[in-house]
Amino acid sequence: MNLRKLKASFSGSVDVSNSFDVTKYAMVSVDIDFRDVYAAHLEGIWVRLTDISGAGVTKVTIKVTSDEAGDIIIIPDTEAEIARGLTTTNSGYAVFKVDLDYINGEEMYFFAKTNSGTAKISKIDLTYQREV
Repeated sequence: MNLRKLKASFSGSVDVSNSFDVTKYAMVSVDIDFRDVYAAHLEGIWVRLTDISGAGVTKVTIKVTSDEAGDIIIIPDTEAEIARGLTTTNSGYAVFKVDLDYINGEEMYFFAKTNSGTAKISKIDLTYQREV
């Protein structure tokens, strides 16, 4: 089996507060092949947060689903520390390690919430492998 590492991304702006909001999500499309036993093997997620505002914003929780209503779960609530920039302290990244065979569809919907305050998701990078 030959595997190819691939990357899918979202660029835009999604408001994030301290609770999940079904109307606020980032959508990432993955290039997968449903003829295989599994469609893709998810590996890593990098979430870029900007405009971080409020006291004590240190963590972000993501939930990844295959539907925009947020009900068909791919990755359950998963929390990561926000690593802020050295010179721009109102932005940073949260990094998630994933080890999951994925079979649910081409679109993935990323919902997020902070532990307090607000931020914006400006970018998501997702790495995965699939058979070629």
